[in-house]
Amino acid sequence: MFKRLHSIVFFESKCGGIATSSWFTLGSLQNGIVYRSTGSWYEIKLDNGEFIKARIKGKFRTKQIRTTNPIAVGDFVEIAKNQSGEFVVNSIKERKNYIIRKSVNLSKEAHIIASNIDLAILLVTISSPVTSPGFIDRFTVTAEAYNIPLLLVFNK
Repeated sequence: MFKRLHSIVFFESKCGGIATSSWFTLGSLQNGIVYRSTGSWYEIKLDNGEFIKARIKGKFRTKQIRTTNPIAVGDFVEIAKNQSGEFVVNSIKERKNYIIRKSVNLSKEAHIIASNIDLAILLVTISSPVTSPGFIDRFTVTAEAYNIPLLLVFNK
């Protein structure tokens, strides 16, 4: 969830279409979807519904990726267990869409907030506090630019 002082944006993403494969074999790949990103660790939901924690391979950090973090919540990934028993993200599957914002401290880089979004819901407050029309406009334009369906919900 992305939170602002006077409005809340919810992102919904479905996990459908991930292929099933064998699990817990050293080196075999397993598909999953990223549910949470905390520093260098990612919480990933596997095909069988189990949640695991994984890190990314160093190659993602050295590629010419112009974002603050190469993996976003909602990404479909392939993971494997390494020799030390840690889970490692081997690859990121192509994103159908994503929502992005410019990084505050690193103006040349962007931050992907979420990917593979099925629907963005913007909760707009009419009073106490009032949601800025400028914020609604910016969010609507961003959602349209990145092909994300948008639902505006107005609340008093």
